[in-house]
Amino acid sequence: MRKPWFRKPALWVILFLLIWSLFLLWGEWKKGEEVSNHYLTLARLYPQNEERYLALFLLEEIKKDAPLEVVKTPEEGGGWEVQVTLTNQESREEFSRKMLDLFQLLSSFGFVVKQEKEGGKDFYSIFRGTEPWFFLETLIPRRAQIALVIDDLGYNLEMAERFLDLPVKLNVAIFPHLPLAKKIASLAEEKGKEILIHFPMEAEDDRENSGEAFLLRVGEREEEVREKVEEVLRLIPQAKGINNHKGSRATSDYLLMSHFMESLKGRGVYFLDSLTSSHSLAYRLASQKGIPSFCRDVFLDGELSLSYVITQLQKTVEIAKKNGQAIAIGHPNEVTYEAIYQFVSNFSEPGVEIVFLSEMEERN
Repeated sequence: MRKPWFRKPALWVILFLLIWSLFLLWGEWKKGEEVSNHYLTLARLYPQNEERYLALFLLEEIKKDAPLEVVKTPEEGGGWEVQVTLTNQESREEFSRKMLDLFQLLSSFGFVVKQEKEGGKDFYSIFRGTEPWFFLETLIPRRAQIALVIDDLGYNLEMAERFLDLPVKLNVAIFPHLPLAKKIASLAEEKGKEILIHFPMEAEDDRENSGEAFLLRVGEREEEVREKVEEVLRLIPQAKGINNHKGSRATSDYLLMSHFMESLKGRGVYFLDSLTSSHSLAYRLASQKGIPSFCRDVFLDGELSLSYVITQLQKTVEIAKKNGQAIAIGHPNEVTYEAIYQFVSNFSEPGVEIVFLSEMEERN
């Protein structure tokens, strides 16, 4: 007579192991706050292969959030070495939080984690005893940067408001001496834009200088230059930087630019050379004085046609890809507004970011 199935010890052993495995899986689901991974369960069931299963557990969890490269495995000598590429600072912070949760699970197996930060990189070393078992490096590849600057704000409040409403990191250069300057600067600050002082400077053509009520002129003494710098910074205290309006003659004059840059030293502002003249000394002298300094690459609206401005914006992106960065200057008009609006709405360059000038790497 055959024994009933429930009297067979082997079947009870199999049933027990099945129930125990299900219990462990449920435990991992609860313990890890939705972190559930079969390798973690296998590490508990088969302690003789624990380190291998835990490494596979980490690799599988990491791959859910970011591309990784296994640089070295234990078979090649030593421990695991893994490199993870993240897209931006936000993803870096999210990844760091997830890793802390995973490391908390590993601590129950007797592992200790050491975390270090250096610039845009994070380093995680996982130890059991004194020997490192798993080394993880995260990095954010440097992206090319472009900065969009809109000059000549201060005459038209309605047009200024349209540019300030653009959903992009925009740098706006405001004439300091115009009646609308403070109003526009306050609105720009409220809208989260970066503010520059658009400093009128003497042009080679005297006809361009005749209508300027406020102007930096060749031949002015150092005290006069310093007073003008102090005045514009008082008028627009929100300014992060200064760039020149016109100034083909002024920026080419060594003595005047030396006085001007000396007056900017220690004031916490950067200088953008609009490069209205190929003979400009402004950028070089600003750099020599230790002032954070930049120079323009592209004028967007030398021609007021939509196709032209869009082409110039695309040219800005190509320069940034080649050189690592590019700065484009445009002006407050309907065509430039529409071109930037379209450009921003369709922008899809993962290797390029639009930044404020204060976020841009200095070329010098």
